[in-house]
Amino acid sequence: SEACMFGNYVDISTPGGDGDKLKVRDLQNFALGRIFFESLLKHPRRTKDPQEANIFFIPSFNTITHPDESRCPTAEQLVRQLPHLNSETAARHFWLTPTT
Repeated sequence: SEACMFGNYVDISTPGGDGDKLKVRDLQNFALGRIFFESLLKHPRRTKDPQEANIFFIPSFNTITHPDESRCPTAEQLVRQLPHLNSETAARHFWLTPTT
């Protein structure tokens, strides 16, 4: 559900005491990465054609706080899994690793 993905709505009072309430999401500390990822998936300028891409987002969600480093891939293994990462496009890649 949307609440699971983005957090529940909460009302907060606006500064100045005029009685207005501002509706915001309770991010529960770890939801920001999911929100960012979902907003990129729905972006109107998103393309699935790497030749048209200006930037490359590499989603990487960590489900545990302290991963077992013996199970983590090496840099070389990661690069092999990213076919569009090369010396010409490296500066256009970005990585976000939130804990879920």
